[in-house]
Amino acid sequence: MQIVRLNSYYFCYFTMPPIRSQKVKQTQQTRTAISVDIKKEICEFILANPDRKQGDIASFFNKKYTDLNIQRTTINKIWKNKEKWLSVLSTSQSSRIFCQHPVQFPEVDKAMQI
Repeated sequence: MQIVRLNSYYFCYFTMPPIRSQKVKQTQQTRTAISVDIKKEICEFILANPDRKQGDIASFFNKKYTDLNIQRTTINKIWKNKEKWLSVLSTSQSSRIFCQHPVQFPEVDKAMQI
């Protein structure tokens, strides 16, 4: 707002802000499921290479598994739960398992594993 005096009169006028350009819609990232085996492999890789940055580790696994899109933050979240992922036993089905839930009936589970 500007006020201008002309003779004995005061005039007030407003300037319009510049026209904003249309916002470009950002493409949403899709979620990718990472198997338990890959999470364990990521933790073992970090243990073997402690000097590597998380961004470098993410790009290494993105090149190794081209169908995955692993971000740096995903590596951080996996590393936070390293005890969980390193304790997983690798089986023939673990490449198809994507999450670990506690067993509802542990006695039945132990009997099934015998």
